Amino acid sequence: MGLEVFDHYECDGQIELFAIQEENMGTDKTIAKRFCEYYKACRDKEERKRCEWYALAEMWKKDGYIDNALGDRVESAQKEYAEAEKETNIFARLALDCILEGQKR
Repeated sequence: MGLEVFDHYECDGQIELFAIQEENMGTDKTIAKRFCEYYKACRDKEERKRCEWYALAEMWKKDGYIDNALGDRVESAQKEYAEAEKETNIFARLALDCILEGQKR
């Protein structure tokens, strides 16, 4: 199964709700909480990268797309954002999978 793109507001709610439930998840609950923490850290990094990318893209647009060096920076920022987004989605999936697996037991 490929990585899915998550609606982070919905995903945040699901992860936080399940991670704090007082069900008898044992070790799975601890692992789910850890993945939730990693997810939140990645989400924050992703948001910073997105803001940087948008800011550079706006500067380049105002410049009339003339400055090739700035265009290269925009492209690089976009790649960094895409990597951060991918990492966020991985930890979101791990957290949700771990939580759902723990609830089945």
